[in-house]
Amino acid sequence: MARFRVLRGIHAQRDGPKNAKGRQGVTTYLAATTADGAPVGDIVESDTDLTKHNKAGRPKFARIPEVEPIGDVLGPANDDLSTMTVSDLRAHAEEHQIDLGEATLKADIVEMIRSEMLDPVA
Repeated sequence: MARFRVLRGIHAQRDGPKNAKGRQGVTTYLAATTADGAPVGDIVESDTDLTKHNKAGRPKFARIPEVEPIGDVLGPANDDLSTMTVSDLRAHAEEHQIDLGEATLKADIVEMIRSEMLDPVA
């Protein structure tokens, strides 16, 4: 399924709920622009490539690129801290001159390292 922005005119698509007679409902999508002409029209999801309806010099649809979500830069999925042992964490902290204070639990040590990485003391 791809996403498209309506740049010009109106687009009607049979994707609404079925009525009492079993007919597929129609959803209408509209084009719009800001005062400076930037497109802000409705976004349509479709299995069909709607850009095939574009005419030279007068595009009706613009494909919206897919963007992969990014996680917290220092979150568990994006660093090795959560997989390290306590002794490895202590060595890492010492190597990076991070004061762990009274932290003894792995979760507390990881939190101290992450907070120092986010807001290092000058």
